[in-house]
Amino acid sequence: MVQSALVDSEVYDTFDKDRKFSKDGTLYLGYAENIKIDGKVIYVIYVLGDTSDIDDNIQNIIMIILMAVGVALVISAILGFVFSDFLTKPITALTMKARDMQRGRLDQPMKVYANDEIGQLTKNFNKMATSLNDTLNEVTSEKK
Repeated sequence: MVQSALVDSEVYDTFDKDRKFSKDGTLYLGYAENIKIDGKVIYVIYVLGDTSDIDDNIQNIIMIILMAVGVALVISAILGFVFSDFLTKPITALTMKARDMQRGRLDQPMKVYANDEIGQLTKNFNKMATSLNDTLNEVTSEKK
């Protein structure tokens, strides 16, 4: 890198892409930049730094990210079960009420717990059951 910076006539600043290992396995990364005066290279600044701490920090960051993803998946699964239970209970109750209506029990209205779409459906279901019960009672009384 230093020789390239000395010979090169262009502005030269680069990182050494090939990481160097020492005998003890330490990773180093080099950087060279030439200093020119009147277009002639006068000095070359070369820095060689130990990157072992950086590699350790990167590994720690990767582990933290993986743990955060794991925690996020667990929390989303728990919330999914809670919200699915919250949404399916009223629908299950409507299904049971429809079965009761099929068996002829039209006089027991369902409780409306919310004013959302399922609450509106429950209100309309209760109105339908009341209307069917009234119509059935009229038909029965006319027959008698």
